[in-house]
Amino acid sequence: MTLFVYILRQLAFGVVLAVCGMFFIAIPGVAVGALHKLGGSGLGLLIGYMPIVLLDLVPYLLPIGFLLAVTSTYGRLAADSEWTAIRMAGTHPWRSVAPAFCVALVCSASLAYLQHYVSPELSYKKREYLKASVVETFKDLAPGQTELSIGQFYLNAPFRDPDSNTFHEALIHVPAGGDRPDRTILADTVNISVAGSRVTIRMTNARTVYGTQDTTIGAPTFVLDLDELLQVDKKVKGSWRFLPTPELLALLERGGVPEKDVAYARYEIQSRWALALTPVLFLLLGMSTGLLMKSSTQLAALAVAVVYALVYYILSMRLSKSLAQEGAVHEYFAAWAVPALVAIFGAWLCRKAFRQ
Repeated sequence: MTLFVYILRQLAFGVVLAVCGMFFIAIPGVAVGALHKLGGSGLGLLIGYMPIVLLDLVPYLLPIGFLLAVTSTYGRLAADSEWTAIRMAGTHPWRSVAPAFCVALVCSASLAYLQHYVSPELSYKKREYLKASVVETFKDLAPGQTELSIGQFYLNAPFRDPDSNTFHEALIHVPAGGDRPDRTILADTVNISVAGSRVTIRMTNARTVYGTQDTTIGAPTFVLDLDELLQVDKKVKGSWRFLPTPELLALLERGGVPEKDVAYARYEIQSRWALALTPVLFLLLGMSTGLLMKSSTQLAALAVAVVYALVYYILSMRLSKSLAQEGAVHEYFAAWAVPALVAIFGAWLCRKAFRQ
């Protein structure tokens, strides 16, 4: 029991330290990206948006933090000859893995809840928050703000009236909507007003630009629907992509998922389970790497662990997802092929580490 508590304490501290450190490093970059998406909104809107974005990172940072903690803990045991002492005391290697396995199960259970019940709705919540921030931005533009970017809509001007939403000598890109194609327009003035979720854009002396052609179109008025532009209408909200797993399974049984999306919806469910089991896979990789690289520096072992994580996420999130979307392979194979290969590789590394 003493050995169990000793390793467990080091692992728990390592996971907390690694995850908090990665969040600390990620916050500046996330804040800049969030500020850009919010169209330069105020600090209050940014502070409200950040927790949603950071929560969306947990399913990826938590397994990596666990991987780094496991690699560091067992690498330190091996470097300090504590692992040799444990083996000489007759303790089976797998008993020494029990604390890490318990932490991995806790991490996996947390990720399972996030993946099946929380994460599916986060993407839609980010869109809703973005819509609210856009409305607030239009109603109260920051002093001197002459650039707006919302979805595919973009506006840039040298200056605007300080007491109104009228921009002068503006260039705007208006996305397609209804029978209206995409347009890039130059206008002497652009006035923007907001009513509910509708943005009305009035221009004077406007000219459309196509390559080297410049065609005068007078004083057009465009109305943008923010619900359509940011995809937050009721139809999108009810999409299977934003449903928790139990509701998605029920929808599949009722035949409510479009036929073209059925295979990908099934892949999505399996990929949620696969991502939740990532800490167990990283346990095999991290422990064996720490033990095998005991003669190297801790930094080298951690670098190898980071490479493992990057390769795993690239293969599982990029390659597998692309194959599933294109229907190139069966959805179950797409979701579980990479985890299965990692499990086999990790088991082989553990066997090698335990035999040395």
